[in-house]
Amino acid sequence: MVLAERDRLGEELRALRNDYQQMESLYANTPLILIWLDKEGHIRNIRDGGAHIIERPAEELIGLSYGEAMDCIHYPHDAGSCGSTPYCKDCPMWNMIRETLNRGSDIRGKEIQQVLRRGGSTCAMTFQVSTTRLDKNNESMVLMRILDITDRKAMEEELQKVNHQLMKTREMSQDGNRLKESFLSNMSHEIRTPINGIMGFTQILLERKTDEQQTREYLEIIYQQTGKLLGNINDLIEISKAASNQLQMQATRFNVINLLHNLRQCYSRKLEAGDEAAVSLKLDFPDTSDAVFIRADQQKLRQVLEHLLDNALKFTFEGGIKLGFEIADEREFHFYVQDTGIGIPQGKQSEVFDSFRQVDEGFSRQHQGSGLGLTLAKHYVEIMGGCIGLHSEEGKGSCFYFRIPRHPEAGFSPEVPKTMDEPVPSWDDRTLLLVEDDPSSQLYLREALDPTGVKVLLSETGGHALQLLEKVEQPDLVLMDVRLPDISGLDVIRKIREAGHHIPIIAQTAHAMDNDRRKCLQAGADDYITKPVGISNLLSTVARLIDGDSR
Repeated sequence: MVLAERDRLGEELRALRNDYQQMESLYANTPLILIWLDKEGHIRNIRDGGAHIIERPAEELIGLSYGEAMDCIHYPHDAGSCGSTPYCKDCPMWNMIRETLNRGSDIRGKEIQQVLRRGGSTCAMTFQVSTTRLDKNNESMVLMRILDITDRKAMEEELQKVNHQLMKTREMSQDGNRLKESFLSNMSHEIRTPINGIMGFTQILLERKTDEQQTREYLEIIYQQTGKLLGNINDLIEISKAASNQLQMQATRFNVINLLHNLRQCYSRKLEAGDEAAVSLKLDFPDTSDAVFIRADQQKLRQVLEHLLDNALKFTFEGGIKLGFEIADEREFHFYVQDTGIGIPQGKQSEVFDSFRQVDEGFSRQHQGSGLGLTLAKHYVEIMGGCIGLHSEEGKGSCFYFRIPRHPEAGFSPEVPKTMDEPVPSWDDRTLLLVEDDPSSQLYLREALDPTGVKVLLSETGGHALQLLEKVEQPDLVLMDVRLPDISGLDVIRKIREAGHHIPIIAQTAHAMDNDRRKCLQAGADDYITKPVGISNLLSTVARLIDGDSR
């Protein structure tokens, strides 16, 4: 029995030693320092675990006052504020010791940030400090536990930053999704509304007997709604070009004053025909002459001014709109559109040029439009080498302004704009091969060309077009649809060129990206027109290639 009891006690002793060693190992790797102080503030014992904040051996600090020990311990005090006095009022740790001794109240987990002195330099550290009063044999002592949590706090701060960034990213994503949803809903409305008018009045014309005046009125509505629908589609195409950096400029030399007068004439008719009769449109430009020339992309500049004018008309119900420009140092043009409308709230002004943004968003929006006009205006101005901005005060109106170089950088290729002001040409002795599979497009193009007297050969497939070119006399021009049911129109153009035919070819397609134009020209086409094909544009393009007309 005695031997068995001895063996049991031996096992328990070994287990206790093992537990003690494990605890010692754990303590040695913990950034913790323990300090026992008597009621006078002298150190009775000190143990530095894995904190490594004691410069001298711990036994050398025993018996020193707290203030004296401060010079030997890395946790800080400001030299001169504590000195060797154990009652330093500026030391938060000493204040904790005094409070625990005097009141007997334990303090647990108080975070204290201090600046340490380390080898002549300083570093900021954070400690978690606890004090406990110990009463034994009529003697009071304080046990201070100092845990270095600098790394943990740094990690927590980093995690907070990451969480903040994640939340911000999430909010931006949600905001972006909301804006896109609002934009798509708005675009659906802006596309379906004109289609509703087009289909509705077309159905009326097909199913009812109308007199000549009614028929003309309904056709005018259909034409206007078609133009509105095309404008919305063009806006979508242009914003896609901008997003993929496919916007390109074609510079010409033109009279800016003529452009402004033309815009005023167009918009004055809109004001007279609409509900904006109380709104006036005035021009403002230097009183120098009737001609002030600029070299820039006339179409893009006009589109910028149209977008700004449309925006002003949308939000101005009385008063006036002023369109003008001034010349700065003969190097820049400063354009502006000023209105007396509702103005833009300060918090919204930084967003008006952003994609999918509108001052009034959602189903209750009172003002029509795709919401892309100002975004496109900004893209056009920037690609012309300029910048755009605004001044606005809610309730008092807005002024949108932009500046562009008077002489753009190299790389802009001059191009004479195509016009068709002359009478309809006569091509009675000419033949045109029309390669088009869509029956409505066939009928429209035949009708558009009919006044010229040109003979039209029709082919609905690319293969048949190639056969015609081998069997019949070569036509004077080929009008080639790019998308055909058998082979690509681009491949047909390539085969025509490979066969040695030098016939002028115009590619016509519903694709409207700049890259599509380049593909057509690279395939061998002489020119390119997009659907819907305007009669004036069609005739002027054909005239240039058949007659060598430079218009």
